[in-house]
Amino acid sequence: MAATSTTLPTSSLCCICLNDVDDVKNSVSDPILDLRCGHLLCIPCFSEMVKSGLTSAQFSLHPLHGYTIGCPWPTCKAVVKDPHHFALAGSDIYSDYKSRALDAFVAEDAVKCPHCSIAFIWEPPSSEAVSTEETEGEGERPTIECPHCLNQFCAVCRREPCTCGDEEAANRVMFDATTRRCPRCSARTERTGGCAHIRCTACGEHWCFVCVGPWTEDCQWNHWFS
Repeated sequence: MAATSTTLPTSSLCCICLNDVDDVKNSVSDPILDLRCGHLLCIPCFSEMVKSGLTSAQFSLHPLHGYTIGCPWPTCKAVVKDPHHFALAGSDIYSDYKSRALDAFVAEDAVKCPHCSIAFIWEPPSSEAVSTEETEGEGERPTIECPHCLNQFCAVCRREPCTCGDEEAANRVMFDATTRRCPRCSARTERTGGCAHIRCTACGEHWCFVCVGPWTEDCQWNHWFS
């Protein structure tokens, strides 16, 4: 029995249709996408991959490269690093991509720096790693450091100066305490009652509100009414 290979026999093949792309590799009118992982993509296949990926929840937010999709070759972990490359898929698909990318950032609860107005994704670190700042009358409060301008602001109300005494900030704390992110697409879900079995309305994933992972038989027995 022949062994199954996880690499292409030659780097001149499109990794989806397996057609030889040597003849068009240097053509401006028909460019080839190279993900720098050894797997090439002809533009027709790339367009279909992006179109299909957008409608089947294959895109996700990458901490370094934003809303993107991975290389289609099995076992390859490379991703499209520059979001402008999605324009190669065509104007209609690119417009759909930008719209869905914006929705993904909103669902991910992107942080907007009050100093420079740049938005970025911030994942709360462990309690030992959270920076704190002394606030008159309120003691220490966790802070976020903007990766762009390096200024800090309150991690609770996300304003500077801090407005944590406001009712709005208190509501935000309650919202963060009663919501979880879908393990597949990161969309926030609020649980107001019922069992722990959640079906994400954004991507359709069935997951557990308690362990924040895919719904399993263990969740059925151990987390149903937790």
